[in-house]
Amino acid sequence: MFQDEKIRKLFEQILHDWEVWHNEPQIKLLEQFAEEGRRINYIYAVAVCASASSYTIFGLAPYIYYSFVPNSNKSRESYQVPEKYVPSNGGYIYISIAYNLLSLWTNSIIFITADSIYFSLVQHSCGLFAAVGNRFEAIGKKYSGSTKMSDILYCILKYNSALKFAAELNEIYSIYFFFTVGINAANIIFAASQTIIHFESSTETVKFGNYGILMVGLFFLNSFPAQKLIDRSFKITQNIYNSNWYEMPTSIRKSLFIVLLRASNLCTINVGKICILSLQTFSTVVRTTVSMCMMILSLR
Repeated sequence: MFQDEKIRKLFEQILHDWEVWHNEPQIKLLEQFAEEGRRINYIYAVAVCASASSYTIFGLAPYIYYSFVPNSNKSRESYQVPEKYVPSNGGYIYISIAYNLLSLWTNSIIFITADSIYFSLVQHSCGLFAAVGNRFEAIGKKYSGSTKMSDILYCILKYNSALKFAAELNEIYSIYFFFTVGINAANIIFAASQTIIHFESSTETVKFGNYGILMVGLFFLNSFPAQKLIDRSFKITQNIYNSNWYEMPTSIRKSLFIVLLRASNLCTINVGKICILSLQTFSTVVRTTVSMCMMILSLR
């Protein structure tokens, strides 16, 4: 919400980029990445809704059951909905259930909205780098004496535009991921440790195990697009190398060399000022969690 205006400007930039590349053959690359982003958003929304629905069904099932089937010993097992945190002899249990489920679906909608915007912006940024890289490579391969310096300058300007888009994207989501990645990492470690500690209780094991798997999935879905942005921004160097740069005049080769120097500085999504969001960060958290679980098992 605090970054609303900046996000709005990025979407306006997306519209501008589609107009600029509309008559270029590289528009197919933008369409490819946009379609891929649409599929990712759809799968992510379905997965989150399915997870929330399963939590709702399994959380309400015991209460629906006990509403029709009398319980002789007046006791209930501990299920996903935290009934043990409210007075058992009052009428607050149903208010607690309603509040719990309302919070669940509200958070699910927030997750879907925020992360879908993130996926879409990253996909467009990757599409820009792919289009610029393809343009660099195409100009180099069809180079002849008639190729003008203006063609290279056009690619450099579009490359600068893609770099600016990626930098603004990083500025918007750096603080966001500082909190979400930190919370997700802590939740993964907590859920894994609780799963091991309560391993003898099937109910608790399933509860914390499912929660841990969900957190790992969310963390991976945040890390994978960031890794894709890193790889795609670096691939510009390969595109330039694949062109016939050695047949170009010295002035053009110097310009391409400057682009290569800039491409070596990767475009990333930072987690505050702590680390870079990537699959390496994801694997580090998972390895730390596994190591902690093995330590707890050895202590048991």
